[in-house]
Amino acid sequence: MTNLNARLNMSNGMDQAVAIPFSQPAPLLRQAVEQGRFLLWRLKLSLSALMQPADDKEQIERQVYVTPNKITYDAASVLCRDDLPNTLGGGWDRQVKRFPIDGPLVESFRRHFLSGAKWSETDFYQGLTRRIETGEGVYGLHTRDELAQWLKRWDELVQNFKGGHIADSTQETPDNWPEVPLAIGRDGTLAAVANVPAVAIAMVFGIKQIPCRVVLRHPKWVQFCKEFQCFSQTQHDGQLYQPCTHVELAEMPSSWSEQRFRIIQNCLNGSRGRLMDIGANLGYFCHRAEEMGYDCVAVESCPRLAFFMEKLKQAEKRAFRVICGSFLDYPFNESYDVILALNIFHHFLKKEDRHHKLMAMLGRMRVREMIFQAHKPDEPQMANAYRNYSPDEFVQFILAHSCLKSAEYIGADQDRPIYRLRAA
Repeated sequence: MTNLNARLNMSNGMDQAVAIPFSQPAPLLRQAVEQGRFLLWRLKLSLSALMQPADDKEQIERQVYVTPNKITYDAASVLCRDDLPNTLGGGWDRQVKRFPIDGPLVESFRRHFLSGAKWSETDFYQGLTRRIETGEGVYGLHTRDELAQWLKRWDELVQNFKGGHIADSTQETPDNWPEVPLAIGRDGTLAAVANVPAVAIAMVFGIKQIPCRVVLRHPKWVQFCKEFQCFSQTQHDGQLYQPCTHVELAEMPSSWSEQRFRIIQNCLNGSRGRLMDIGANLGYFCHRAEEMGYDCVAVESCPRLAFFMEKLKQAEKRAFRVICGSFLDYPFNESYDVILALNIFHHFLKKEDRHHKLMAMLGRMRVREMIFQAHKPDEPQMANAYRNYSPDEFVQFILAHSCLKSAEYIGADQDRPIYRLRAA
């Protein structure tokens, strides 16, 4: 049985296979068979991706809008070339990790623009001048005069932004904001190749999104994207089940849109705490809830989905935990503020033993509230189910077997109703 108490043992390299954990302890033969199946799947997927044509011209030429805090590193010093290719191997993506943007750089910009410190009083300025004085060209600057003119440009950008009146963290992208060229490393993390101050200023002033263009990718990331696209073709009608939040993959079609999150967000807005997504698929809701401030756990029984969920989590520098295993066996040693159960519980109504396991799990569950989406009873998959509750009956079933006491309808997506169930 898959280990519910350990995260996937994911490797750091995008090109390496993954060991799927087991517990209880399962028979060694079963472990070996499951491992073999997973590794064979990884091999077949890699071979399918290698057969895909290399066509990234459209992606290179496309302007995208990116949340500033997703641009993690400053690559201007490492990728200081005018003739960058579309793909570049080697260890440049590891080198750029020495230059995080959200750190001393952003703090210097915050001191200058919000606290009124002079540029010369900031660590950012002092670091640049040291590098210039030692003959190291940085951001294309070689003298103090060039540095002064360059910093003046960013002062003017802020002064022109809405007349210098910057209100809060809900700002839309200002007109004529400098486009930021991006490089994507092997693990999917984003680095600014130029216009790094445009990223830092956007972070300081809470600008939602800024214009960017991906100009370079690590070949291992290109390989991963091809594998992910091949995988998506084996999913629901040849497309993803949930949207993908990574800038490179966000336009891939999915069966479900962002509509469900918008409905749920209205309930969770302003809240904080611990959130579990049951049947997390690729982790879309954990990505979005973590943005809101939740400490998230994603439970997914399918090792293939859990594999890609972990990779996408790493690509966006998320912190949520990925647990590969059946939530029916989850011990619930910890309590949660929110549990998401979206289009998942009906799968356990089809067989009598699974129905009893669902009741037992609901009894163990320690949660303040649940967001529950019910199935449609007339679906063909439920034709011979052991139980086939209507949405209202399903809500009453959950209330009867859990710590939850009340329920309210909060909306619907694709004709499937969504409810908010509370313990108090």
